[in-house]
Amino acid sequence: MKTAIIYYSKHGTTEHVAYLIGESLNHKVDYISLRESPKVDIRTYDRIILGTSIYAGTSSRIVTQFCNKNRLLLEQKVIGLFICRMNKEQETKEMEKAFPEYLQKLASNKLNTRQE
Repeated sequence: MKTAIIYYSKHGTTEHVAYLIGESLNHKVDYISLRESPKVDIRTYDRIILGTSIYAGTSSRIVTQFCNKNRLLLEQKVIGLFICRMNKEQETKEMEKAFPEYLQKLASNKLNTRQE
């Protein structure tokens, strides 16, 4: 299964978590930073793991745009989602706001990580 971990990291925490997730998988992973590569071709991947940081209760606009632009392709993939956030009390709400509803329904895994 060909996997890409696609993320947006402003200060490096989300990138760090992306690599931790990738290291836990039993196969090769391609890491794609939307900050460095805003135009990504996901057609050749079977599984997409998307990650974003949460600032002031909202996810990255770049990740939202990526999801909207690639909806038809994403709906055909195995999906995993993760967020890096600071507010433990709001983690469920922040996860729901971080990614479009269609991805929430498709996601086989969701992970919340706390920024420290």
